[in-house]
Amino acid sequence: MFLPFIYDFSPTKEASQLWAFFSFLSMQKKINGPIIAPKAFFNPKTWVKNGRQEAVNQAWAEYNCYDLPQQEDLQKIQPIAFPDEILQTLATEETSFTSAAARLHREIYEPLVQWLEDTIKSLKEKGCNVQAVIVLGELPSVKEACQRCGITSLYFEWGPLRPALYQRTAYLDRLGVISPSEIAQKYEQFQQVQDKVPILEKKALLALLLKDEFCSCVQYLDAEPEYEMGVCAQEEGNFRNLAFGYFTNADLIAQAKEVYADCDILFRDRPSAPLPVAAQGIEKDCSMTPAQFVCRCKRVASISSNMAFEAMLWGKPSYIVGPMPYKIKAESNLKNKDAEAVDDAFLNFAVFAFLIPYQKLLDVEYLEWRLKNPPIEDIYLSNLKYYCNIQNLNFDTLSASGFLAEDILKEKGYEPNGQPLGIVGKEAGCLRPEWNTKKILVQQQENQQTILFCVEKDGRFTVSVPVKKAGKTTLSILMPAGAKISIDDAVVGEQKVKITAVNCEKDGVSFCKENPTFEFDNDTDSAILTIQGNLQEINPFELAINRMFEEQNQNWELSEQLKQKQSEWQQLSQQNQQLREYSQKQETDILEKNQWQQKLEADILLKNELQQKLELEVEAKQNEVQQLQSQLNEVQAYLQKLEKDKQALKKYITTHPLKTCARVICKKDFV
Repeated sequence: MFLPFIYDFSPTKEASQLWAFFSFLSMQKKINGPIIAPKAFFNPKTWVKNGRQEAVNQAWAEYNCYDLPQQEDLQKIQPIAFPDEILQTLATEETSFTSAAARLHREIYEPLVQWLEDTIKSLKEKGCNVQAVIVLGELPSVKEACQRCGITSLYFEWGPLRPALYQRTAYLDRLGVISPSEIAQKYEQFQQVQDKVPILEKKALLALLLKDEFCSCVQYLDAEPEYEMGVCAQEEGNFRNLAFGYFTNADLIAQAKEVYADCDILFRDRPSAPLPVAAQGIEKDCSMTPAQFVCRCKRVASISSNMAFEAMLWGKPSYIVGPMPYKIKAESNLKNKDAEAVDDAFLNFAVFAFLIPYQKLLDVEYLEWRLKNPPIEDIYLSNLKYYCNIQNLNFDTLSASGFLAEDILKEKGYEPNGQPLGIVGKEAGCLRPEWNTKKILVQQQENQQTILFCVEKDGRFTVSVPVKKAGKTTLSILMPAGAKISIDDAVVGEQKVKITAVNCEKDGVSFCKENPTFEFDNDTDSAILTIQGNLQEINPFELAINRMFEEQNQNWELSEQLKQKQSEWQQLSQQNQQLREYSQKQETDILEKNQWQQKLEADILLKNELQQKLELEVEAKQNEVQQLQSQLNEVQAYLQKLEKDKQALKKYITTHPLKTCARVICKKDFV
């Protein structure tokens, strides 16, 4: 049994490992297995808080290879809540959660070790055969606790090759993901047996690993690079990276500028990340895919980005200045312009013997097999066969022919240049600065196929796509919102056809639309559609402003209404501000009222306690009075009895023969 350990050390994004939790929830619910996670992860409200797509988006779930979570899934696992106080205590010691998280990824923290050790022992006492703890990233405390308990620690992470471009990969390592790593040890083992396994050339590797719709990218291998150095941005502020030293994108750019002129550097930033000041003056890459960026450069530098391996795969010298497994085959000094590309043997080792297919990360049978330490050549062949199987490629046939790129592409239905069989299109491998690669999606009923095509600097494009010989076909241009696109000419075989805009606003031109769509009916015998058109990308905000002014000039009333709406909006904004201030005052009054109410409730409680005490005292006094009254009654009865006895004695003495004598003796008493 495997024990997933899901943590949430990030101070910036709540439940940052929610995708990992759902992944292992899918695995553990099948065997009623345990999962360690923060308490909030076991609350379905956390799953949908702030619109988290991990819990509701089927595409996201498929991308990460898990089932969309259901509330009843929590009844099928053994939840183990990770104590928040461990991180809170460490954050107090380190003065911040970021420093605490970085320390946990850098060194052993005894309270965490002790808690995890006790947890593992408790599970074993309950009959759970815990074979390994599997955790995201590097946590030395996990390794230490596992060693004390005599079990294995496994570390995982998304691999460097991911959709939409590639078949998906994952890291699986017994030491760590970034640093340390087993890569050097495994590569040494592989070198001793590499003659026992097929070694694919770079183009063959790419043909195997590229998704079908991106097979035409293999032409990038022959493209002439335009820049001396490509610099790819690293995610900054990540505490896992901070654990191994603080090296920023600005530092990397500064090092590149010491060696190369600004015009010789191409910088690729991360989505939604601000451009570093140091990047001013150098070209910003706008390529659709990282592969295109890599191939536009002679060499690529990174801190610890997975793109460093992608550069190796495309035959580029890779410069890695931070901690990274592939650093054993990379250059770290940017001043060395003579660094060489990595050999094919290492690339094959990394893909098939070091990385694993992502789907295997959640395959218990595969993980148990890996725990038995199989020979590295068996791991290599197992993963290679898996990539063949999921793409319906005949492993034996390809193996017999030496896994040639042409054979792999042919089995996938593509020409040696990566174009679909029977289609002659413009060379997609051209990477000149005035060309931006785009892609067009051809939808045929439920079948979808994606083809890359080129757009010239002036926006002109020509592309050939396969279509049905009869019936309606829908074409969608996959691109960011904010564009003008028109289809000028469409030919099937030699016959012109009419393309109709589906979601365009006017005149067959799409304004500010994401994925503009066109339709046409084909009644010819040909199945190849060639279209020519024009595509011009425009900043959506700029386009919206321009259109607003156009409409204002065309319609004065609309302009006046707009001014009125703006005035109303300002008034509403002021009212909203007043409401917010009033709401704050109400909240303050309510808070004071609650405080007075709490004080009043406390006084009432004290009064009730005093009243109860008084009632008890009154009851005790009443009991004492009853007792005294009873005693008084007894005394009165006794006195009455004495009085009767006295009267009887007096009578007796009066009538007794010795009366005279008694009178003399008792005269004083009886007179």
